[in-house]
Amino acid sequence: MKEYTFTTYTVSKEFISGYAISEPKIIKAMSLKKAIKLFKDEGTFTAINWISKKGKDSYKTITLPYQFRKERKGRL
Repeated sequence: MKEYTFTTYTVSKEFISGYAISEPKIIKAMSLKKAIKLFKDEGTFTAINWISKKGKDSYKTITLPYQFRKERKGRL
């Protein structure tokens, strides 16, 4: 199982940098898709970090709420 670290950013004018950063949440899952399904949080977007099988650091940014391909495309 891989460890995925989720950091949520919320856009707001009341902060100096323009957005608030939440505490990182670590989720253990077999795949990125399953980790995103387990992740429930409010915000504008989230950054996901994990280490691949080959030992490389991987990074992905998604907007919230996230829609999977099946929801975006409808019935294939």
